[in-house]
Amino acid sequence: MTMHQSTQLRLHFEPIDEDRELAEQALRETQNQLSRLGVRAVRPQEKAPADSKSGAIDLLTLALDIAPWAGLLGGILNAAVHCLKRRKMKSVIIEMNGDRLELRGPWSDEKQRIVDKWIEAHSKAEEDGEE
Repeated sequence: MTMHQSTQLRLHFEPIDEDRELAEQALRETQNQLSRLGVRAVRPQEKAPADSKSGAIDLLTLALDIAPWAGLLGGILNAAVHCLKRRKMKSVIIEMNGDRLELRGPWSDEKQRIVDKWIEAHSKAEEDGEE
């Protein structure tokens, strides 16, 4: 039997201006989307990444333990960037395995290509048993 290692993925969301209530609602929507994918996202008590462009702004963070399969990773990132597409967040920062991707709105085809390349670089096929 093959064991799949899980990877920690962190999603940081920068709210638009001072509308914390809208940001919290958007975060709950993202958690619901992730739940439908079978992924549990928790809100750790921590500060934003030190090198974040948002600086001292309080980012909203979700932490996930996942198997980095292409289909699952794609669904997670699509749920995360949904906030940018609907202009409910100013930026989304994705961190996994020491690598990070920061996306700032508004959404564009170029940003989608960047996300697609990031998913390809950080995922593996489900059938791959061992590295």
